[in-house]
Amino acid sequence: MKELKEFKVILVLLVAALAVSCTVDTVCHTTKKIQAGIGVDEPWDTLTVRGIGSDSLIYDHAKNVKTFYVTLRADTNITQFEIEWKHQLDTLSIRHIRDFQYVSIACGCNVYHVIDSVWSTQHFIKETIIEDSDVQETVSGNEVTNIKLVVSEK
Repeated sequence: MKELKEFKVILVLLVAALAVSCTVDTVCHTTKKIQAGIGVDEPWDTLTVRGIGSDSLIYDHAKNVKTFYVTLRADTNITQFEIEWKHQLDTLSIRHIRDFQYVSIACGCNVYHVIDSVWSTQHFIKETIIEDSDVQETVSGNEVTNIKLVVSEK
């Protein structure tokens, strides 16, 4: 009789453990901000940045900007941005290799990037320098400048 009672307790615990371990996680418990940092020598006043092909306004007349952060596209290997500074327009193009890293069913994948090359239409951006090709998670207080822009004053 005692053995049957112990067996029932073990069976109930086993069923409960299986029920808990087999539930599908439908909530994503992690969010990562993976952005490329773009820096300049002197702080820019009145910076506007738009994503080309994504119809997004990323910065709208931002003030005192020395580094700005952009998200590279996950659906293509080239991401372009229209940059407006001192009433001048330039297009910045970034060629990158995408690295999809699976997180979970609920979260999907994080997309990391390796920057291959960068160029501009050279209206005011005279040179682009890749300082760190690995685009990783942007962590507050530990931001990385991936690309440096050299501009001409007009």
